[in-house]
Parts: sequence; structure tokens; C-alpha cells
Amino acid sequence: MIDELTFNQLKVNKALERDWKLILEILKETELIIGFTGKENYKDFYIVIDINQKIIACFAIYIENNIGILKYFAVNPKIQSKGVGKYLANEILPGLAKGLGLTKLYLAAGNKDPFTSFYFWQKTAFKQISKNDIKDKYFLNYFSDVINKFSNYFGDSSAFYIEI
Repeated sequence: MIDELTFNQLKVNKALERDWKLILEILKETELIIGFTGKENYKDFYIVIDINQKIIACFAIYIENNIGILKYFAVNPKIQSKGVGKYLANEILPGLAKGLGLTKLYLAAGNKDPFTSFYFWQKTAFKQISKNDIKDKYFLNYFSDVINKFSNYFGDSSAFYIEI
């Protein structure tokens, strides 16, 4: 079981091919796999490993120049609401993004099942941004595509970012 005392023992690693099956299981359990385009693979993902060496979360970061897009941020449903996601968002992602040379890390957050992360991201260090205020074309193109494909789940103010 995860508690605050073990957060500092979580490890984030670049995913390996052998991790792909477990990543897909977490994404299926959280229903985030619905957003797959078919181009995803383990090389885009990071895994979060607990003290028992089990994968408890995963996410992908896509990068163009110094701008990153966080996609498929998923925590195993069995341990959701225990603070793991918030710890990753506030403590791990900013440092990882800095290590990757990013100046901003963006994400799109939905507000209806299965994309229900909007309210979660409002409680993190990430800041909400309106589509009209997005200046980075890499994310703006992605975000526009998300809105077009999933208009029932995402709106013009469903974007968040953090400056690194």
C-alpha cells in the first residue's frame, strides 16, 4: 500500500519493451487507451515503480524542441485517491521535464468519463490555460486535434501547463 512515507521511494524510469504489456493494462483499466492513435509505443512512455518493483503508474511525454506534451497519465485504479498522482504531478514531472530540457509541459484534461482528469489537474501545480492563450504551436495543434476528436470530453479551457 502506498502512503506518504513511501512516495520518496517511487522510481520513474523510461519504459522498456518488456513494460509495454503492463502499461497497456493500466491504460485499459483507466480507459485512457480510447485515445490511442495507433502510433504509440513503449519508447514514448515512462513507468512509475513502487517499493515492491511493481508498475503503479505510467505516462508519455512527447517533445518538440523544448515543449512537452504529457499524455496518458494513468495511475493504477487500485491506488487512485492515495496522493500518488498529485505527488507525480507536483514533485516528479517538473524535475523530469527540466531534465529533458523542456521549458513548458502541457496537457489536455477532460471532464467526462473516461477522460475525467480536469478537476485533478486543477489541484496541482499545473495552471489552466484557454486555447486562445496558447502560444506554442506544437501544443496548440495537438490540443485543437483533441478538441475536434473528443469534443464531448474536452473544451477550449481544458488545457493545463507548467513552466519549467
